[in-house]
Order: sequence, then structure tokens, then C-alpha cells
Amino acid sequence: MEVIIASPTPMEFQAVEKAAEKYSCRHLISGVGPAMTAHVLTRNLEALRNSRPRAILLCGIGGMYAKPGEFSPQVLLAEREVFADFGRCSENAVSSLKIDGKALETAFDLQDSWYRVISRDRILSEDFRTASMATVSCASADMHRADLISRMFDVQVENMEGAAAAMVCRFYDIPLFEFRAVSNIAGETNHAKWHIHQALDLLASEVDRFLGLLYT
Repeated sequence: MEVIIASPTPMEFQAVEKAAEKYSCRHLISGVGPAMTAHVLTRNLEALRNSRPRAILLCGIGGMYAKPGEFSPQVLLAEREVFADFGRCSENAVSSLKIDGKALETAFDLQDSWYRVISRDRILSEDFRTASMATVSCASADMHRADLISRMFDVQVENMEGAAAAMVCRFYDIPLFEFRAVSNIAGETNHAKWHIHQALDLLASEVDRFLGLLYT
């Protein structure tokens, strides 16, 4: 088996369906949120123990930590993921949990395994843009919370699945490439200001272009 493409929802699946078929990739609807993502990926990888994928592509939409006027729909590749609201959460802080004095792992560097599939230099030379991303269980519903997460974790994009996929992929030693179509500003709840369809069109194009690199 070569590549598995995972999408949180059917809507996101439809954006990359043609690319998945073009390159004969297995495709999964992995579900919304960290728990469902970890469950679906683990269940499927356990069933494929004798034919591990070359890589997993997680493809979905996300929100940009930005101010109005600083945002435009685009696609970004996660170079780092962090569980941003895992721990003790207050109005102005998120502190990590510790067991026996040791903080639980919440951050994952995705780049450290890319080289087994494609070099980071090749990715950047082809104008794929990268970003650090935050995975949350509760999407930001105001700018204060979005700004807090962005500053605390030094991240640019918010999503609800990436760190869970990174945790599973690390356990199974499989490279993860996470593509996020940024459709809105994180914390903006007025959907009239979102650009979902435009972002998904960009996602379709970028995933097709990336798979073309992997298979040439």
C-alpha cells in the first residue's frame, strides 16, 4: 500500500476525492475531533499491519490565527502540531498536566519523518507553504481565545484533528503530511465571512500537486 488520505468529513473528502482516485490512494473519513481521529486511524492501521502505508495525508480545513485584513484562503502544510487545550484551562492560560512530575507529551514535529518520503527542501522548492498548527477539542469562538492559543503555542492555524493523527503516526512510525485549507479567521463565528468553497478548491489542487511529487 502506498498512501492513505484521511479527511475529517465527507465535505473535505469530496475536495480530494479525484486526487485520491488518480493516484490510487486509500481514503478514510477519519471523523471530527481528536478522539474520533485517533480511533479511526488506529483501527485502520491495525487492520493493515502487513501492508503499512508509505505515508498518511490528513486533508481538511482550518482557521487562521490572524487579524481581519491579514487573512486570505490558502493551503498550509503542518510542520508541527500541538494539543493546545489539553491540560488545565483557564480564561487566560493553558497549563500542562504532569504525571509523576513529568509533563505529558503534547507537541509533535512532523518534519522529522518526512525525509523517508520526500525531502523538506524539495517540498519548499515547490512552493508548498508550511506552518505550526494547534489542535483543539473546542474550536475558538472568540478572538480572545484564538489570540491566547496563538501566542502561547506559537502557532498559525487551528484545527481539531492534527495532533491526534500525529500521535498515531508516531506510534506506527508512519510519516504524516497534514494539509489545511485555511477558510476563515480562528475565532470568527460569522460564517458569511468564511471562504470554505474557495479553500477546498485550493486544497484539491495542492493535494493533487503534492501526490504528483510523491509518485514521480
